[in-house]
Amino acid sequence: MAILQLISGIVICQLITYSSKFTLSLNKKYFKSFPSNFLFQIYLGVCSLILIFIFSHELNFKISLQSIWEIIYQTFFLFFISFLLINSIIDKIEKKYSKKEKKEPQGFNPPNKSIFMFMVMFINPITEELLYRGFFLNHISSLNHLVIETSFLTLSAPMILSGLYFGLDHLTLLKKGMNKYFVSRIVIGGVIVGIACSYHQIHHGSFSAAVIAHFMANFTGGFSSFLSNKLKMK
Repeated sequence: MAILQLISGIVICQLITYSSKFTLSLNKKYFKSFPSNFLFQIYLGVCSLILIFIFSHELNFKISLQSIWEIIYQTFFLFFISFLLINSIIDKIEKKYSKKEKKEPQGFNPPNKSIFMFMVMFINPITEELLYRGFFLNHISSLNHLVIETSFLTLSAPMILSGLYFGLDHLTLLKKGMNKYFVSRIVIGGVIVGIACSYHQIHHGSFSAAVIAHFMANFTGGFSSFLSNKLKMK
């Protein structure tokens, strides 16, 4: 039964992603100054809310100030160190092998950077968490056996599977012609972020905890990239 929940959860999420293709043409036609995935994110959020309602998954939004502060400082250090390590390792691999390969587009080039940053910081953390944690994590909660249990950290199968799926789902960026090293950073980082968001949602018993963790991931990712670029210029 638990395996069926996992399979059905992945299939449902993939169907949403596949059916979202129509948003790209609409986005290009009516929201030219917006990032190409603007309508996709809105569609993602709406579909997620419908799924949460259909499957009767409860979302608790209440969270204490102490929990918010705990999430902020814990995730900042986790993501900052993780992203710096990931960038450092991928940079070394890219320098070693990319000279022999044709250069590919690096990453995102939004028409309006202000709108893009607003989306990344305030819209994406909500819409993506609605799908990956609000629906998917709750949908596979029956796989509740512990994988890691210490006095400092407890990770269950749903937390890890939700994080893995979140990260690996970003492999679709390769279809958009993005640089594989750039995508590798996002995928590996996405797994860490997904697991952290899942952990905080379950640990604090609040969906808001996952959104805050996701917000911190995007904030820390931008900050670490800015810092890395500054160091490269010296």
